[in-house]
Parts: sequence; C-alpha cells; structure tokens
Amino acid sequence: MGIFILGMLIRTTYILDTSITVRAHDVGKLNTTGHLGYMNILYKTHKLPTKKGWQFYHPPLWYFIGACWFKINELLLIKTDVAAEGLQVLTALFSGWMILLVNQIALKLHLSEKYRNLVSLLFAVHPGLIILSGSVNNDCLVTFLEMLVILLAMMWQEKDHPNENWAATLALAYITGFCVMTKMNGGVLAFPLLYLFLKRFITLIKKHQKEIKTFMIQMFYFGIISLPIGLWYQVRNIIYFGNNKSPIPPKVQYTGDYSLFERFFSFSFKEAFYQGWNKEARNLWGYIVKTSIFGEKDSLIKSQIFFYAIMTINLLLIAISVFAIFRYLFKKGKTAEQTFLVYTFFVNLAFLAVFYAWYPYICTMDFRYIVICLVPGIIFLAQLLQKTTKKAIRIPIEVLCYCFVLLSVGMMYFY
Repeated sequence: MGIFILGMLIRTTYILDTSITVRAHDVGKLNTTGHLGYMNILYKTHKLPTKKGWQFYHPPLWYFIGACWFKINELLLIKTDVAAEGLQVLTALFSGWMILLVNQIALKLHLSEKYRNLVSLLFAVHPGLIILSGSVNNDCLVTFLEMLVILLAMMWQEKDHPNENWAATLALAYITGFCVMTKMNGGVLAFPLLYLFLKRFITLIKKHQKEIKTFMIQMFYFGIISLPIGLWYQVRNIIYFGNNKSPIPPKVQYTGDYSLFERFFSFSFKEAFYQGWNKEARNLWGYIVKTSIFGEKDSLIKSQIFFYAIMTINLLLIAISVFAIFRYLFKKGKTAEQTFLVYTFFVNLAFLAVFYAWYPYICTMDFRYIVICLVPGIIFLAQLLQKTTKKAIRIPIEVLCYCFVLLSVGMMYFY
C-alpha cells in the first residue's frame, strides 16, 4: 500500500504542475476535432461525430467517459475548460491503479514479496507511466484495460475445467471488448489470448474430451460479447464514411525516404539519447528507448548529467529485461502464463514495427503505443533476479533498479 501511495503522490504532483497540453498528443481545443473536441461533441450533442475529423477515427469509450466527466462538472457548476484540465484526475487514477494490477499479476506468477515490491515500485515511479497519468488522450485507459486483460487471462488459466471459469470467461470477454473500444491497438492482445485458448482446447482433446462442448460454448460467448463491443465503431465509420483511416501527419514527420536498415535493422544510440523533439528521427528501436522515459515531445531537462544517467540506466535495464525474456524461450518447464506474457511482449513489438512500416512517420514510433510491454519486461527482470543465486550478478542489477527509482523520483524536480 505504501508503494501505491507513493505512486499516487508522484502522479498528483505531476498533474498539478502539468497542463493537459504539455507533453500531450493531439489534444486540441473544445471546439476542434482533437481529443477534447471529440469529448465535447458527445457532451453537447449526446451523439457521435457525424463527420470525419482529426481524432474522430478513435473508438469512443474514453470519450464517453470524458463527456460524462464534463456533465458531472457541469452539475457542480465547474466550467468545461476547467473540467478539461480535471480530466487528469481520471488518467492519474488509471495510471495509479496499474500499480495494483501489476502487483496482482506478479503474484499470479509466484514472485516473492521482495520482487513483487520491486515490480510495483518500478511501476509506481516509471517516467513513462507518470507522463501517461497526465495525458488526456486514450493511451492511459487502454493500457490500464490491457493490464486488466492480462490479469483476467491468468485467472482464466488457473481454472483447469471449463465449468469452473464461466465468470472469468465472461469478464475477459467484456474487458477485451472495452479495450478495443478504447483504442484499436488494444486488439493486439487477441493473439496472446488465442494462444491460451488453443492450448486449453488441445489439453481438453487429450484429457477431458467431455468438456470440449462447454469450452466451445464459452468461446462462442466470448466472441459474441467481445467482437461487437470492440468493433462496432469501426463498422459504423465504414458504413458512414467508407473507411476509418487515421489522419496523415505533417510531411516533416515522414520517414519513408530512409532505408530499412536505418529504420528497423539497426539501433541508434544518437536517437536514444536525443534531448527534445528530433525532426530527423527514423530509427524505431532508439526512438522507443528515448520516448519510454521522456515521451516524444519534450526531454529538455535542467541537468545534462541527470539526463544521461537515467537514459543509460534505462537502456541497461531494457537490455537485461530483453535478455531475461529470450532466456525464458530456451527454458524447460515453461508455464502458460509466462508464455502468454512473452507473446504479449513480442506481438506488441511486431505490431509497432508493422504499423511503422505501413505508416512511416516519427509519431508512429512512440513508446506510448506499446506501454503494455513494461509488464513482461519488468516482471521477467524480477524473475531473473529471483532465480539468480550469484550475488555478483543479482546485486548490481538490483542496484541499477533502485538507482532508476531514485532518478525517476528526481525527475519531478528536473523536469
């Protein structure tokens, strides 16, 4: 609980000191077609947008919530522009609740209390999640729901027989649908979920054939609940407008003229350690590392030494986490829950790579599209520490983790 309180204090400090337009993406104003304009249309007209607009291609769940927030503030005699700033209360809560979710996920994976606390602490102070807590687009909500999907999937996996997990199946169906109804990339988790479902189906064929019928009925209910909830808005836009395409960013962000090697098959330390918005960025992996800490818009902080220290430690921890994930691939006695997390990590990276190939712009490379990768990354790092008996290996990595924590808290001053 102490770690959760620390995380909420940091988020509260951040949102009190940071406007919704700082380090933000496509917020716009109440009378525009940005994120705020989308909410305002729902709030004023009680209808979805009836024309194409800048951010109107997004599914509407977050904007429904925002419109309800405006209505509650209206009843309290709070002006809409003030209520718009107050949207950060919701995003801070979603970001804070992620700390509780990741602790439960770590518990399902049998991490010791020491390393569950480490996982929770890293989530409590991670700069990417702090920035997310003040971002009033749909990234924070979709990440929260993705984590809820992961936890529910593990609860579903715990039950060996279909008759025992009807509740988990229905909950998973609704939350998966709401995840996609928040942002379309939430649908990427369908692939790791498919792995769990197929694994269960194969097990039932081998050992419990009498329960296959119940399982298939559950999968039918999962589909008829999650698919309409997740996809109705896309279908609606195709009917109304003929497509549901994303808007085209400014030409200055276009990276399609660079080689595939520069964009995908190399790692740019220059881009990973670049301060501020980089108009020449094109390397996917370097840009992910940079934006995972400072976001896309602004990394101009007061201390150069501080900047390079946190970026160096962040890069080292990412490398160790990726090593831990790859190490698991060659491990015997793999659990379905761990494999599910591995697939979650790689499928999201693959999604971003494909998205960037199809949509070659700087903004496409942002870490905010794959924040969910923090869950397997940090948890496998903790599992590596828990299973490492050599102090010469374990202690330096733990020192790096706690240095990262201290520097992350320090960012509240240096930003």
